[in-house]
Amino acid sequence: MKITSIRTLICHAYRTNWVFVKVETDAGLHGVGEATLEHRELTVAQAVQELERTLIGKDPHNIEAIWHQAYRDVYWRGGPVLMSALSGVEMALWDIKGKALGVPVYQLLGGKVRDAVPCYANGWFAPAKTPDEFAEKARRAVQAGFRGLKWDPFGAAYLEIDKQGLRDALRCIEAVVGAVGPEVDILIEGHGSEYGLNCLGPCENDGVGGLQAREVPPIGEEVVPILRDGAKTDRLAQRIPP
Repeated sequence: MKITSIRTLICHAYRTNWVFVKVETDAGLHGVGEATLEHRELTVAQAVQELERTLIGKDPHNIEAIWHQAYRDVYWRGGPVLMSALSGVEMALWDIKGKALGVPVYQLLGGKVRDAVPCYANGWFAPAKTPDEFAEKARRAVQAGFRGLKWDPFGAAYLEIDKQGLRDALRCIEAVVGAVGPEVDILIEGHGSEYGLNCLGPCENDGVGGLQAREVPPIGEEVVPILRDGAKTDRLAQRIPP
């Protein structure tokens, strides 16, 4: 079996685009992988095409050999563009191997770990703007069966946010938690911005332990219990640093 072509398919998906990779073979089998890199979809698609030039004619079963050749065959190794493209191709190769052998890919990777995987909803909130609107959208998502909700409550802020913006974010989180109750997991997306870390300051000062500063802090787990106390939410908003 030989690789005959590698194609990319860019699909619109709400606020971003998905990049899928399709590896085709002379045996009629094909595999599909994903190489999405937000805001750099065309760059990744071109990187996949660069990989195609060196992979045509290769045996798709030799996944490790193909991966190491593609990774080492450039002076500038690593980085999100190359690794996203290479990951998409690798997924597709595993898909081909599973189809050729007649088994699910997980059987080739050591077997199942669980029969079901919990998932969270994202994009469930559109086009909510106010806390009440977010609360109603959250209720609908939970009614649809989701037990985890992820979103960015910081509005249009990016990289920087003022005191009022943080207050509004806390109100939004509080409204969602109040709407769905304590059994639903809340995940707050900060997109790696410092204002996500700034949320940790008032929470730590209010006696909440266990908070860790990371690029995208896990405040959904530690902050939300505080927000079930409305009075404490007011104090948090008042203590947001300038």
